[in-house]
Amino acid sequence: MKRLFAFFASAILCAACAAPPQPDPELATSIRNVHATDLDEFWELKRKSFDISGVQPGVFDDIDCGHVVLQFVVDSNGEIWDVEVVEAVPDDRFVRPALRALAKREFVPAESNPGRVPVRVRQATTFQE
Repeated sequence: MKRLFAFFASAILCAACAAPPQPDPELATSIRNVHATDLDEFWELKRKSFDISGVQPGVFDDIDCGHVVLQFVVDSNGEIWDVEVVEAVPDDRFVRPALRALAKREFVPAESNPGRVPVRVRQATTFQE
């Protein structure tokens, strides 16, 4: 059993070392901090709705609402970087769905952002029945 564990641990370590390095975010200018309500002045969502299904049944049976605040950067290509969980209420059960929702967002520059200014924003995602 110890050999099997050692084998899997070394395989995971080797795979992590062999993974290609992540490219750096594309920054046309320095990152600008913006309020969530001002994000659409810089970057707009390609699609306004998306599916975040796949939550395991029963995970939210004892609560009916919550929210997660994420901070992230939208770079000059509209890609999402440097995601941080700032707050999760009532606990971390909503974090995975919030991250999944963020990962499905595709940003395009707003007409008022022809220079593709990268932004850092804090945004809340609310979950309720």
